[in-house]
Amino acid sequence: LSGRALEGGRLKGSAKAAAALYCMRGACLETEGKAGQALVDYEAAIRLDGTNATALNNAAWQIARSTPARVADARAYADR
Repeated sequence: LSGRALEGGRLKGSAKAAAALYCMRGACLETEGKAGQALVDYEAAIRLDGTNATALNNAAWQIARSTPARVADARAYADR
């Protein structure tokens, strides 16, 4: 996915659509082994759409796997 649609807030459309794009890009980054960048995108998706179950799940998983100090954040995402 091209970052051009997301960078600089130029994306036209709803917050839910933007959140879905961030979530998809996060998944792509995750498959490339870029977990930190993926988490940034998952959390961007959550800020835009706090009901995006995929972003909540994937962010919780990334945090639980890689950032034990943020386990409370991971649990909060999982509980939404």
